[in-house]
Amino acid sequence: MSNAPGYLYLPGFNINTEQNLYYERHDAVRAYARANALDRIVVRSTRDRIGIVAAGKTFTDVRQALRELGYDDHALNAAGIRLLKIGLLCPMDPEIVREFAHGLSDIIVVEEKRDFLERQIGRVVCDLGTPVRIVGKFDERGKPLFPIQGAMDFDFIADTLWGVLAQRVAPPEAARHRARRLETIAKRTSVASLRRSLNFCSGCPHNIGVRLAEGQVAWGSPGCHIFAALSPEPTRRIEAVTQFGGEGLPWIGLAPFTSRKHIVQNVGDGGLFHSAYFNIRAAVSAGVSITFKILYNGAIANTGGQASVSARTIPEIAQLLATDRIVRIAVITKDRRTYRSVDLPSNTIVREPGDMEAVLKEFEAVNGVTVVIYDGQCANERRRQQKRGKLPTPTQFTIVQRMCARIAARAARSPIACRCKR
Repeated sequence: MSNAPGYLYLPGFNINTEQNLYYERHDAVRAYARANALDRIVVRSTRDRIGIVAAGKTFTDVRQALRELGYDDHALNAAGIRLLKIGLLCPMDPEIVREFAHGLSDIIVVEEKRDFLERQIGRVVCDLGTPVRIVGKFDERGKPLFPIQGAMDFDFIADTLWGVLAQRVAPPEAARHRARRLETIAKRTSVASLRRSLNFCSGCPHNIGVRLAEGQVAWGSPGCHIFAALSPEPTRRIEAVTQFGGEGLPWIGLAPFTSRKHIVQNVGDGGLFHSAYFNIRAAVSAGVSITFKILYNGAIANTGGQASVSARTIPEIAQLLATDRIVRIAVITKDRRTYRSVDLPSNTIVREPGDMEAVLKEFEAVNGVTVVIYDGQCANERRRQQKRGKLPTPTQFTIVQRMCARIAARAARSPIACRCKR
């Protein structure tokens, strides 16, 4: 620690603070939890042998799952099942756990992700001196039970609890009926299984903006364009996602250790104005070869369509990029006429959306940092501005229809004012 004048040096200050946190303050938190009943044994009886523990939303799902299986409060008491709702996960109150575990032979811990709750309960139960079997992430045979990965809804919890409880207590008829119904549904055969994969909004510029040249690899970041992670098309997909503000930075560390010479990093304009512009400068300083693709749609669309803070126009961005020694810059736009009288840096080209793949392939061969700016307004934001009279409303429409042969023949004989695609 510094001994500079004016600096108060307190030996052991951090140690005393840590001691205060884990003893005095944690004890105070537990006392508050007990005084306000944050942890509650919701259902209990004197004959209970099985306990179920959950917290927060998961407890609500457990209750719904039990009702689906026919276990209302009366049925739980009859079956000897006790329920504990945890309101304070850390620091856990050992008193409520000891009270809950008294007289039980089995405890089922239901929680999403890791066994944070299960480990704390196990530590308290170990001190009881009586054998209590705990299952949660794994069953008594060591096989996975409630998964660590993903999320759980009440249907999954109901199915899993049915399997655990059926080995310990006689299930009610409602549980048997539900199991038979699910078994019948599982045996059904489907003639066609049609699924619509997640995609961008109709008219969204990201439909074109996320495109890649053949064989290229792209990374993404938080924003609407992250949907490209679910795209089945190799030329519209991202292979990894950085945190917001980390766009392109992992490539600086990875580039010297891979045979791949170049990647594409998608960046939303919101992320660019927030912090990602500094990452472009960092990539220049590191001397790596990367193309930052700036998806400039004029709105932070996935949180309501706000304008980006400290936003710059595309010509201003291009001038800044040229000043920061970006090797090549491309502006992709549907209307090249808007850039005819605009002052752009000498290393900047203006192309149309159909040239996206060719530009990316050209920039892939360039040593250093290149930038592609896709100029495409958010479709939802455009519609909002049209409704408010800030943009002209469209005068031409395309109608997509599906007709039977007789109606199509009749429509072909009649003049149609609009342009139709059938």
